[in-house]
Amino acid sequence: MKRHGNAMMAVLALGLVACGPDGNSSGGNQNNVVDRDAYVFPDAKPRPDASQCENRCNEGDVQCVTGGFQVCGNYDADSCLEWGPVTPCDPGEKCTDGKCQAGGVDDCVKLAVRCDPATSTEGTQSCELGQDGFYHWSETTPCNTGETCSAGKCSSSCHDECAEHSRQCAGDGFQVCADHNSDNCMDWGPITACQSGETCSNGRCSAECTNECVTGAKRCDGVGGYQECGDFDADSCLEWGSTIACADGETCSMGQCGATCQNECDSEGERQCTASGDGYQVCSVNNDTSTCFTWGPVISCDQGQACQSGACIEPCNCDFFPGVCEASAPGSSQACSCDDDCSNGSACTADSHCDTWCPSGSDPDCSCGCDYNEYCEADAQNSSDTCTCDPDCELNEDACSDDGHCDTWCPVGDDPDCPANSTDPCRDRWVSIGWRWGDELMLYDSYEDPDSEEGDSWVLLSPGLSSGSAEIFVEFAKEHSSCVDSIRVEVYGYDDALFGDGAEMYLYNWDSFQFDLLPDQTVGGYEDLYNNDVGNVEPYMYCGTEKCYVNAKVGASAWDNSHVLWVEVYVHMTP
Repeated sequence: MKRHGNAMMAVLALGLVACGPDGNSSGGNQNNVVDRDAYVFPDAKPRPDASQCENRCNEGDVQCVTGGFQVCGNYDADSCLEWGPVTPCDPGEKCTDGKCQAGGVDDCVKLAVRCDPATSTEGTQSCELGQDGFYHWSETTPCNTGETCSAGKCSSSCHDECAEHSRQCAGDGFQVCADHNSDNCMDWGPITACQSGETCSNGRCSAECTNECVTGAKRCDGVGGYQECGDFDADSCLEWGSTIACADGETCSMGQCGATCQNECDSEGERQCTASGDGYQVCSVNNDTSTCFTWGPVISCDQGQACQSGACIEPCNCDFFPGVCEASAPGSSQACSCDDDCSNGSACTADSHCDTWCPSGSDPDCSCGCDYNEYCEADAQNSSDTCTCDPDCELNEDACSDDGHCDTWCPVGDDPDCPANSTDPCRDRWVSIGWRWGDELMLYDSYEDPDSEEGDSWVLLSPGLSSGSAEIFVEFAKEHSSCVDSIRVEVYGYDDALFGDGAEMYLYNWDSFQFDLLPDQTVGGYEDLYNNDVGNVEPYMYCGTEKCYVNAKVGASAWDNSHVLWVEVYVHMTP
């Protein structure tokens, strides 16, 4: 495996060159191989004597760390004491006084501050460790007379903490952004608790949670502080934690506080969607605290809306192909009402495109000598060649393949789905339901096609400071959909951004009309195959009369440089 692109160039730019005895980079060592034992770096410090060490703790002492505890002892080759490996606590437990104990959750994140959400009090609260071993908000420290609270600090003037009507999860409920204390600035209001059995994700209560971010990620909450991604509540999903305020004289950019800032975006008014697609941010300069272009607070989309190209819109679930008017649903001849191509046209007409959602025989473009049902077929009896005029044959799809449907025109034994092959179509196996080269994906926002570094078939998502995404829409036979227990998204590629953390994978949720972030893995820094599995498949399959549909996405946020060669979607069948 190899490291690519900008990250490697950045290493080379550091100027580490092996010199020969004459001081030139090409002299002395004819093979240009550095003798690392003999080479002395400028201002190098002598290595410490391994025989001399100091005790770092007292033998037998126990300390709590994130996720568990450590015991003091001698765990290496020297004679000194150090903290041992982390012993994790069980799920639902937290380390307190060196022991894993059950009961309670953190209400906030260490070092976080906030304005008191009770609108009757103008003051600050800090996140402190309680006697129960969990972090809780402190009593309110009132602001001085004439001061107001913004972003956890009292001052004579305020600034907006959030965008009006935006929502965020807090405690066991959510908050809505408005001018709650009549100081002419936007702030987070009181917490509205979720109902029993519900949890909060992306500012809304529901029976099931969804990941809002990726473990270890950081983002600025305006310019006054930052948030970290983790599991900070009682559910099992990841969310953004409480805002940790920057020190006086510092501002936040690129998820970090510092005395100087960096441009996060290119120009005033530029927009980007959040990774989860539930809202957007606007690029601006906050002249009070920063001189750099930064992404502003998240502006939440309304219920039922999703963000595309920096705007909240009602999702269109029947517009998948540019330039043609499509049917509104599988088995329907009614035009898709939100498809711009239908303004002067009708679905299921002669438009040189076979609409597979139209009722069988109603689209004249679907006539084909070897298209006799709703699946990708062979071109003749006893042939394994794909029917080239069959509109059900997606890009890169082959006849007689493992697709959950028995093609009776295939030679006996060629189609693994056929009973004649003595196999159960619902046997335990992974089935590929479609794949695309990078340049065959549906591309949005910021991207390069073709990838200027890799060439044809590759695409580069988020080459600059704006996010980019690529979608794949695939289908499989409905007749065995009840056997599907998992969906997998695989991406072959790599990320070579200096600051980004790699493209992430999503599945379209047909119940909530938005893309859900998949757990565990992003596209990393090495050219490789990355995948994500999800077991709760019902929200991510939309089934018509003959087929089921899956819509997956690869999303690269600002500062990601994500190179993608192909994306493939699988379903796992079980008896």
